[in-house]
Amino acid sequence: MDYMLRCTSKSTIEELVKSLSERQESQSSENHRLLLETFQILCKSGVDYYDILALYSTLSHYTENDLETFIAYAPKPLAILSFTKGDIRRAIPRWTASRYHSATIDSVLSEVQGRLLSGAPGMFCYNSNLNPKNRRSLNDLYVLIITDTVKYWFDINRRCTYKFILGDNLYD
Repeated sequence: MDYMLRCTSKSTIEELVKSLSERQESQSSENHRLLLETFQILCKSGVDYYDILALYSTLSHYTENDLETFIAYAPKPLAILSFTKGDIRRAIPRWTASRYHSATIDSVLSEVQGRLLSGAPGMFCYNSNLNPKNRRSLNDLYVLIITDTVKYWFDINRRCTYKFILGDNLYD
């Protein structure tokens, strides 16, 4: 029998998911299905959603259905925000001046606002201090997931979820 994964019974969840992802890149849609089923199993098993999302956000390109799956298991939003730069900034409580951030805070605010306004589906990651030389340095990871129906922002370190809605629909 040809084994699909290069894992052992002592492998971590991260190693298992990364192995599935590597196989997905070179194999069939069966591996992609397994990757999403693993996400669902982990969520149903009580593994912290934000830890799982942080792991999955670094892996692959996702379809609209995949993004809907990520949203389906998301914790209830802490707040509903508009597409203004002020509200987007409220969802980013800490942004370092480090050279290891994704971009300046003004650039990130403009990019996030543009993505929200365009509504193009996808998963987008923003790092406040992803220092490859010092893995112990504090990095704030933020993940934006946009589908045709919803737009969610996840503050991974603080375990917070925000939902973005176009200003006119804020109080419907």
